[in-house]
Amino acid sequence: MNLTEKQYSELYKHSLKQAHRFVGFVDSAYDIAQNAMLAYLSSKTMIEKPIPWLSTVFKREALKLKKQASEEIKLIRDSAAESRPKPDPDASDSFDLARVSIQKIRYLLDAREFAKYQLLKKYDFSALKCSEHENISFQTAKSDLHKIKKNIIAGYLFEEGWRHGIRILNFKQYYNISRGINKLIECVKSHKLSQIRSYFRKVDNRQLESVFEGVHSCLEWNVTYDDNLYKLFLVCLTQDPTPKFIEIAFKFNQANFMFIIDVVEKKPFMSANSSIDKVARHKEKGRITLSKAQIVAFLSDTQTNN
Repeated sequence: MNLTEKQYSELYKHSLKQAHRFVGFVDSAYDIAQNAMLAYLSSKTMIEKPIPWLSTVFKREALKLKKQASEEIKLIRDSAAESRPKPDPDASDSFDLARVSIQKIRYLLDAREFAKYQLLKKYDFSALKCSEHENISFQTAKSDLHKIKKNIIAGYLFEEGWRHGIRILNFKQYYNISRGINKLIECVKSHKLSQIRSYFRKVDNRQLESVFEGVHSCLEWNVTYDDNLYKLFLVCLTQDPTPKFIEIAFKFNQANFMFIIDVVEKKPFMSANSSIDKVARHKEKGRITLSKAQIVAFLSDTQTNN
């Protein structure tokens, strides 16, 4: 196809503009415009209306590009899925209720929870399906599923010999500990320990106030079970740069409420020099994040002290 330089320039500008309209990306538009112009110039037949003809080429090239991009995205996702670590089979989100025998579940759940379990099992443990076919809301079905799953996991892991970590706690135990910690800290700060006196009859008020002195919140907690006694380990925040470490020995009564036996403050065997302003505390994750410089300084101090 014979074109003057001016004709080619005008047609190429039009092609680039139209190609960009089809794909939305400048780099891809250049490729499509160049391919379209190449096809136009190498055509052996006379093209009387080049603009409509080029528009057809743009559409075809844009569809090819979209298909190629989809295949590349699929390949990336498949590769990422293969390299992604397998989920923890004991984690609550990935725990398969079907792995536990019905006899074991009947043993782990009370009669009311077992009835809810059978109802959810009828719908393949789908809260959405259950709410659609039964006279309950989706939030109720979702909450029941969460509680039942947590209770089964706690009982299953405890039967398997697990004695450390919050996963050995059933839903009510976990809720009561979380609520109890916040209530205890608030009562100590406001000097109203009499409101929760029933939870720590064997512990003196002065001991509690001394251990929790200056504490304004709990950053992180964990639990362990040994010799028929639970031990709760708290990392509490105060106005000082160094957090306060507290250990609470307790038992659960039949209603899974805490009955505190002893409260002591634990001294860390080593600590890093830091500042409340510099240390980023992520309370929702229950972790303290240190910068690279703080970690290096911490290691240097540890080596010097040793």
